[in-house]
Amino acid sequence: MARERVAFITGTSTGFGHHIARGLRADGYAVFATMRHSDDRNRAPREELEREGIVVLDVDVTDDASVDVAAHAVLRDGGRIDLVVNNAGTAHMGVTEAFTPASLERQFATNVVGSARVARAFLPAMRDAGEGLIVFVSSVVGRFVLPFTGVYAGSKFAIEAYAESLSFELRPAGVDIAIVEPGAYATNILITSFRPTIRHGPRRMARRCATSRRWDRRWAPPRAIPLRSQPRFARSLRCRQANARYVRWFRETRRRLRSTPPSRRSSAASSMRMG
Repeated sequence: MARERVAFITGTSTGFGHHIARGLRADGYAVFATMRHSDDRNRAPREELEREGIVVLDVDVTDDASVDVAAHAVLRDGGRIDLVVNNAGTAHMGVTEAFTPASLERQFATNVVGSARVARAFLPAMRDAGEGLIVFVSSVVGRFVLPFTGVYAGSKFAIEAYAESLSFELRPAGVDIAIVEPGAYATNILITSFRPTIRHGPRRMARRCATSRRWDRRWAPPRAIPLRSQPRFARSLRCRQANARYVRWFRETRRRLRSTPPSRRSSAASSMRMG
């Protein structure tokens, strides 16, 4: 009898990661889900996943030792690795020039270096097996930039470039790469995002920061598309092609932004519902 396929997913306390972990378990995978603070603030989501037979590991993707220990545990207990989903991420939103170099480094440390660290931890095993799939969860702003998303979008542009280069290099080894670019879904990433304040930049930015907050409220309305069963995510996890992208309404979004006068683009963008 064939052994269970093994999946490793980062950032599973809420949102996409949580739903992907449960979906893969229902599909018969042996799932290793990761999150931070699993013994305190994320105890409830950890227990929910464990009740479904998912192994939860406390992992910080910005720490070499944390990722290496987790990868060793997965390969020891699972015996193999078939799928890695790089979902962990943070969002730094606000007036771009207000972000300090230190805050930019924090954004890239999680979204770019953290994803690369996880991929490198599992690639030797995938190369030895001659197969495997690594999914990088990006964003539609990994393809085009909106106001006040410069830092976050920069990290997504960077990880997509990294992932596309990997796809060419790993194709001869039988390892596939997929990039998933979600639009506006009802996750906690905007709620928990880091935003610069007057303390993080010149005082003259106060009005601009207020403008970015008003724009945010329009762009991320409460009735964002809910997270349920997302067929595009399911396809990305089953894909056997490099550079697979799943973006809903991206062409429509681009068309509307291009056809709208610059003075009205923020209001046009706020009226869209991307998914």
